[in-house]
Amino acid sequence: MNEPIMFTPQDIINAILAICGAISVVAGATAVIVKCITALKKPNRKQDERLDALETDMKIVKDEIDRERQKITQRFIDDAAHIDKIEEANVVTQRALLALLSHSINGNDIESLKRAKTDLEDYLTSNSK
Repeated sequence: MNEPIMFTPQDIINAILAICGAISVVAGATAVIVKCITALKKPNRKQDERLDALETDMKIVKDEIDRERQKITQRFIDDAAHIDKIEEANVVTQRALLALLSHSINGNDIESLKRAKTDLEDYLTSNSK
């Protein structure tokens, strides 16, 4: 145990070469492992890019659908108001026609003609554009 440990220059060179070889092997193995992992993750990366593009397109489509839905809803509201005005005009016109019919039949129904005329004048003056 008390013997001195002696290294020759060749032993030192061999040890350095062994360490360098070990480093090279570890670096090569690491490069191969990184390359394999990159190759394995490549389909996921492509899939993620496709999904991101699809989500962006879907958001654009949803926004467009929402805008169109708002336009259509507003159109229905406008049309409903227009139909209400038309129905009101029809009621006034039908009252006037009824008064004319009553007068034609009786010849004496002047009061209903006056009311129908007043209603028709009120409607026309209040709803003229």
